[in-house]
Amino acid sequence: MTEHTGQAGTSSAHSATQDAVALRAVGKSFSAHTVLRDVTLQIPARRIVAIIGASGSGKSTLLRLIGGLDTPTDGAVNIDGRAVAQYDPRCAFAFQEARLLPWRTVADNVALGLPRDEDRARGRTRIGELLELVGLTEFAGHKPKEISGGMAQRTSLARALARTPSVLLLDEPFGALDALTRLRMHDLLLDVHAAEPTTVIFVTHDVDEALVLADTIVVLGKEEGRPGATVLQTVSPSQQRPRSHSDPEFTRLRQQLLAALGVQLRSEA
Repeated sequence: MTEHTGQAGTSSAHSATQDAVALRAVGKSFSAHTVLRDVTLQIPARRIVAIIGASGSGKSTLLRLIGGLDTPTDGAVNIDGRAVAQYDPRCAFAFQEARLLPWRTVADNVALGLPRDEDRARGRTRIGELLELVGLTEFAGHKPKEISGGMAQRTSLARALARTPSVLLLDEPFGALDALTRLRMHDLLLDVHAAEPTTVIFVTHDVDEALVLADTIVVLGKEEGRPGATVLQTVSPSQQRPRSHSDPEFTRLRQQLLAALGVQLRSEA
C-alpha cells in the first residue's frame, strides 16, 4: 500500500493555507422541515474531508449545497473565496451508483466530464491520462455491462476528475461495493488524490472509512430541542496514512465518533 501523508505537492493552484470551501451559518429547509441549521465550516484546499452522521442528518443535502445543485435557505457557501453558483463548474460529483451511460464505452463516459469547450486533442490526452490513473487503460473500449462494479466506480471517478475540479464531491461512493473492492477503492482514492490533489469532500456512513481516508471528519447531527442538523464535532487524526486499525489513536477516535453518533459498543455497555 502506498503511504499517504495528506500533504500535497506545490503544483496545485491553491495555496496550502487558503480555504477551498467555506460555509457560514448555512441552513436548509424544505417547507416547514428544517434539514440543516447554522452549519459553519472552513475546509482548506487539497484536504480530504469526510462527512458522517445518522441517516437523515442532511449529509447529502450539505454536499448538494456545496456543489450548487441546491441553494441554502440561510447563510452562504463560497469556493475559492467566491459564492457558489448553480451547478457550479468548479465542483464535480460522483455518487454511490456509477451512473454510466450503458451505450457508451468507458472512455466515452469519462469524456462526458470534460469541459464543453475542451480542444479535442487535449481532451483525448486527458481521457488517456485519467484512464491510466484509475487503471482502466485496457478497458477503454468496454461498455459498462462488460466491467465490474469496482471498475464502474473507477470510471465514475475519472469522469468527475476530467475537468480538473477545484472540489470533488463524493456521495457514499463506495457504499455499494463488496468489502474487498471497497478497500481497493480506498487505496485508489488516496493514489488519485496524491497525483491530482484537489479538495475532496465525501459522505460516508462508515466511521472506519472516514478514519482511514480523511484529514478531517465532520460529524453532523441534531442538538436536543433544536430543529435541523448542525456540526457536532470535527476530528482531525494525527496519524499519517496508511492508518492502522490497531493504533491506539485510531481506536480512541473510533470510539469518540461512534459516541457522537449515539452508538455504544456492546463491549462498553
